Amino acid sequence: MLDALAPNFVILLLGRAIQGLGTGIALPLMFNIILEQVPADKIGLMMGFGNLITGVAPALGPTFGGLVINNLGWRYVFFFLMPLIILSLFLGLYDIQQKSNIVKIKPDFLSIVFIAVLFAGVIYDFSNLSSGKLLTNLFPIFIGLCSFGFLLGRSKKLAQPILHFEILKNKSFSVHLLGFLMIQLCSLGNAPSCCLTTAGQPVYGYCCWSGYHAGWHCRGLDERGWRPPL
Repeated sequence: MLDALAPNFVILLLGRAIQGLGTGIALPLMFNIILEQVPADKIGLMMGFGNLITGVAPALGPTFGGLVINNLGWRYVFFFLMPLIILSLFLGLYDIQQKSNIVKIKPDFLSIVFIAVLFAGVIYDFSNLSSGKLLTNLFPIFIGLCSFGFLLGRSKKLAQPILHFEILKNKSFSVHLLGFLMIQLCSLGNAPSCCLTTAGQPVYGYCCWSGYHAGWHCRGLDERGWRPPL
Protein backbone atom coordinates (compact mmCIF):
# COMPACT_ATOMS: atom_id res chain seq x y z
CA MET A 1 0.00 0.00 0.00
CA LEU A 2 2.88 2.35 0.80
CA ASP A 3 4.40 1.88 -2.66
CA ALA A 4 1.05 2.05 -4.46
CA LEU A 5 0.25 5.43 -2.88
CA ALA A 6 3.82 6.79 -2.78
CA PRO A 7 3.81 10.55 -3.56
CA ASN A 8 7.53 10.67 -4.38
CA PHE A 9 10.55 8.47 -5.04
CA VAL A 10 11.79 8.55 -1.42
CA ILE A 11 8.57 6.97 -0.11
CA LEU A 12 8.62 4.48 -2.99
CA LEU A 13 12.19 3.49 -2.12
CA LEU A 14 11.24 3.14 1.55
CA GLY A 15 8.38 0.82 0.62
CA ARG A 16 10.65 -1.28 -1.57
CA ALA A 17 13.14 -1.54 1.30
CA ILE A 18 10.36 -2.86 3.55
CA GLN A 19 9.39 -5.35 0.82
CA GLY A 20 13.00 -6.50 0.55
CA LEU A 21 13.18 -6.97 4.31
CA GLY A 22 9.99 -9.04 4.26
CA THR A 23 11.21 -11.17 1.35
CA GLY A 24 14.55 -11.76 3.06
CA ILE A 25 12.67 -13.15 6.07
CA ALA A 26 9.97 -15.01 4.16
CA LEU A 27 12.11 -17.09 1.78
CA PRO A 28 14.30 -18.88 4.36
CA LEU A 29 11.28 -19.13 6.67
CA MET A 30 9.35 -20.89 3.90
CA PHE A 31 12.01 -23.60 3.54
CA ASN A 32 12.22 -23.95 7.31
CA ILE A 33 8.45 -24.51 7.49
CA ILE A 34 8.67 -27.11 4.70
CA LEU A 35 11.40 -29.06 6.50
CA GLU A 36 9.59 -28.84 9.82
CA GLN A 37 5.97 -29.55 8.88
CA VAL A 38 5.86 -31.43 5.57
CA PRO A 39 5.89 -35.27 5.73
CA ALA A 40 9.30 -36.77 4.92
CA ASP A 41 8.09 -38.44 1.71
CA LYS A 42 6.83 -35.08 0.34
CA ILE A 43 9.74 -32.80 1.26
CA GLY A 44 11.39 -33.04 -2.16
CA LEU A 45 8.21 -32.08 -3.98
CA MET A 46 7.49 -29.13 -1.71
CA MET A 47 11.11 -27.94 -1.84
CA GLY A 48 10.79 -28.03 -5.62
CA PHE A 49 7.71 -25.82 -5.52
CA GLY A 50 9.50 -23.52 -3.11
CA ASN A 51 12.42 -23.14 -5.53
CA LEU A 52 9.90 -22.69 -8.32
CA ILE A 53 9.08 -19.28 -6.83
CA THR A 54 12.65 -18.01 -7.08
CA GLY A 55 13.08 -19.68 -10.48
CA VAL A 56 10.01 -18.26 -12.18
CA ALA A 57 10.01 -14.79 -10.62
CA PRO A 58 13.04 -13.37 -12.53
CA ALA A 59 11.56 -14.60 -15.81
CA LEU A 60 7.88 -13.81 -15.32
CA GLY A 61 8.17 -10.70 -13.14
CA PRO A 62 9.58 -8.26 -15.74
CA THR A 63 7.04 -9.41 -18.32
CA PHE A 64 4.09 -9.04 -15.95
CA GLY A 65 5.36 -5.71 -14.66
CA GLY A 66 5.91 -4.38 -18.17
CA LEU A 67 2.38 -5.30 -19.27
CA VAL A 68 0.83 -3.67 -16.21
CA ILE A 69 2.92 -0.51 -16.46
CA ASN A 70 2.27 -0.05 -20.18
CA ASN A 71 -1.49 -0.54 -19.86
CA LEU A 72 -2.44 0.70 -16.38
CA GLY A 73 0.54 2.44 -14.76
CA TRP A 74 3.21 1.44 -12.28
CA ARG A 75 1.02 1.86 -9.18
CA TYR A 76 -1.16 -1.07 -10.26
CA VAL A 77 1.79 -3.44 -9.95
CA PHE A 78 1.50 -3.00 -6.18
CA PHE A 79 -2.31 -2.91 -6.16
CA PHE A 80 -2.43 -6.32 -7.85
CA LEU A 81 -0.11 -7.77 -5.22
CA MET A 82 -2.23 -6.73 -2.24
CA PRO A 83 -5.00 -9.38 -2.58
CA LEU A 84 -2.37 -12.11 -2.90
CA ILE A 85 -0.52 -10.85 0.16
CA ILE A 86 -3.73 -10.68 2.22
CA LEU A 87 -4.73 -14.19 1.07
CA SER A 88 -1.28 -15.53 1.98
CA LEU A 89 -1.58 -13.94 5.43
CA PHE A 90 -4.89 -15.65 6.24
CA LEU A 91 -3.76 -18.98 4.78
CA GLY A 92 -0.61 -18.85 6.89
CA LEU A 93 -2.47 -17.93 10.07
CA TYR A 94 -4.95 -20.74 9.49
CA ASP A 95 -2.68 -23.57 8.36
CA ILE A 96 0.88 -23.04 9.64
CA GLN A 97 1.43 -24.32 13.17
CA GLN A 98 4.29 -23.56 15.55
CA LYS A 99 5.68 -27.02 16.35
CA SER A 100 9.14 -26.21 17.70
CA ASN A 101 9.79 -24.28 20.88
CA ILE A 102 10.33 -20.56 20.46
CA VAL A 103 13.82 -19.47 21.53
CA LYS A 104 14.39 -15.76 22.01
CA ILE A 105 17.79 -14.69 20.67
CA LYS A 106 19.03 -11.13 20.79
CA PRO A 107 20.49 -10.24 17.35
CA ASP A 108 23.91 -8.65 17.22
CA PHE A 109 23.44 -5.20 15.66
CA LEU A 110 27.09 -4.84 14.67
CA SER A 111 26.96 -8.12 12.72
CA ILE A 112 23.88 -6.87 10.86
CA VAL A 113 25.77 -3.71 9.90
CA PHE A 114 28.72 -5.75 8.61
CA ILE A 115 26.39 -7.94 6.51
CA ALA A 116 24.67 -4.85 5.07
CA VAL A 117 27.99 -3.23 4.14
CA LEU A 118 29.24 -6.49 2.62
CA PHE A 119 26.24 -6.93 0.31
CA ALA A 120 26.05 -3.21 -0.53
CA GLY A 121 29.70 -3.15 -1.59
CA VAL A 122 29.55 -6.34 -3.64
CA ILE A 123 26.24 -5.49 -5.36
CA TYR A 124 27.38 -1.95 -6.15
CA ASP A 125 30.64 -3.26 -7.58
CA PHE A 126 29.02 -5.83 -9.87
CA SER A 127 26.37 -3.34 -10.96
CA ASN A 128 29.07 -0.94 -12.22
CA LEU A 129 31.51 -3.37 -13.83
CA SER A 130 30.49 -2.20 -17.29
CA SER A 131 31.59 1.37 -16.55
CA GLY A 132 35.24 0.42 -17.14
CA LYS A 133 36.48 2.38 -14.10
CA LEU A 134 38.62 -0.23 -12.41
CA LEU A 135 39.71 1.77 -9.35
CA THR A 136 36.20 3.04 -8.74
CA ASN A 137 34.85 -0.51 -8.83
CA LEU A 138 37.58 -1.96 -6.62
CA PHE A 139 36.90 0.39 -3.71
CA PRO A 140 33.32 -0.78 -2.91
CA ILE A 141 34.25 -4.46 -3.08
CA PHE A 142 37.32 -3.78 -0.91
CA ILE A 143 35.05 -2.20 1.71
CA GLY A 144 32.70 -5.17 1.41
CA LEU A 145 35.52 -7.69 1.87
CA CYS A 146 36.83 -5.77 4.88
CA SER A 147 33.34 -5.87 6.35
CA PHE A 148 33.27 -9.63 5.73
CA GLY A 149 36.55 -10.00 7.62
CA PHE A 150 35.15 -8.03 10.56
CA LEU A 151 32.02 -10.22 10.44
CA LEU A 152 34.14 -13.38 10.66
CA GLY A 153 36.06 -12.04 13.63
CA ARG A 154 32.89 -10.86 15.32
CA SER A 155 31.15 -14.21 14.83
CA LYS A 156 33.99 -16.09 16.54
CA LYS A 157 33.62 -13.95 19.65
CA LEU A 158 29.85 -14.37 20.05
CA ALA A 159 28.18 -17.29 21.78
CA GLN A 160 25.18 -17.05 19.41
CA PRO A 161 26.35 -15.41 16.15
CA ILE A 162 23.94 -14.59 13.34
CA LEU A 163 25.93 -16.77 10.93
CA HIS A 164 27.76 -19.92 12.05
CA PHE A 165 30.74 -20.06 9.70
CA GLU A 166 32.13 -23.13 11.46
CA ILE A 167 29.69 -25.27 9.48
CA LEU A 168 31.73 -24.53 6.34
CA LYS A 169 34.46 -26.74 7.79
CA ASN A 170 32.21 -29.68 6.92
CA LYS A 171 33.47 -30.61 3.44
CA SER A 172 30.27 -32.37 2.40
CA PHE A 173 28.16 -29.36 3.32
CA SER A 174 30.55 -26.93 1.60
CA VAL A 175 30.58 -28.92 -1.65
CA HIS A 176 26.79 -29.14 -1.75
CA LEU A 177 26.50 -25.44 -0.94
CA LEU A 178 28.88 -24.55 -3.79
CA GLY A 179 26.87 -26.69 -6.20
CA PHE A 180 23.62 -25.03 -5.11
CA LEU A 181 25.13 -21.56 -5.56
CA MET A 182 26.36 -22.41 -9.05
CA ILE A 183 22.92 -23.72 -10.05
CA GLN A 184 21.24 -20.58 -8.72
CA LEU A 185 23.79 -18.40 -10.51
CA CYS A 186 23.07 -20.12 -13.82
CA SER A 187 19.28 -20.19 -13.51
CA LEU A 188 18.57 -16.83 -11.85
CA GLY A 189 21.40 -15.02 -13.57
CA ASN A 190 20.52 -16.07 -17.10
CA ALA A 191 16.75 -15.74 -16.94
CA PRO A 192 16.48 -11.92 -16.72
CA SER A 193 19.15 -11.34 -19.37
CA CYS A 194 17.49 -13.78 -21.78
CA CYS A 195 14.16 -12.08 -21.32
CA LEU A 196 15.59 -8.63 -21.89
CA THR A 197 17.66 -9.53 -24.94
CA THR A 198 14.94 -11.49 -26.70
CA ALA A 199 11.91 -9.37 -25.76
CA GLY A 200 10.52 -11.99 -23.38
CA GLN A 201 10.23 -14.81 -25.91
CA PRO A 202 11.80 -17.55 -23.73
CA VAL A 203 9.83 -16.58 -20.64
CA TYR A 204 7.05 -19.11 -21.09
CA GLY A 205 9.44 -21.94 -21.95
CA TYR A 206 11.53 -21.11 -18.92
CA CYS A 207 8.48 -21.07 -16.66
CA CYS A 208 7.19 -24.35 -18.08
CA TRP A 209 10.57 -25.99 -17.61
CA SER A 210 10.78 -24.74 -14.03
CA GLY A 211 7.33 -26.11 -13.31
CA TYR A 212 8.21 -29.43 -14.94
CA HIS A 213 11.40 -29.66 -12.91
CA ALA A 214 9.65 -28.80 -9.65
CA GLY A 215 6.87 -31.30 -10.19
CA TRP A 216 8.51 -34.31 -11.82
CA HIS A 217 12.15 -34.19 -10.79
CA CYS A 218 11.51 -33.32 -7.15
CA ARG A 219 8.84 -35.98 -6.94
CA GLY A 220 11.48 -38.38 -8.24
CA LEU A 221 13.73 -37.13 -5.44
CA ASP A 222 11.21 -38.36 -2.89
CA GLU A 223 10.91 -41.75 -4.59
CA ARG A 224 14.52 -42.49 -5.67
CA GLY A 225 16.76 -40.19 -3.65
CA TRP A 226 18.93 -37.19 -4.50
CA ARG A 227 21.32 -38.61 -7.10
CA PRO A 228 18.98 -39.40 -10.05
CA PRO A 229 17.50 -35.86 -10.26
CA LEU A 230 20.99 -34.35 -10.12
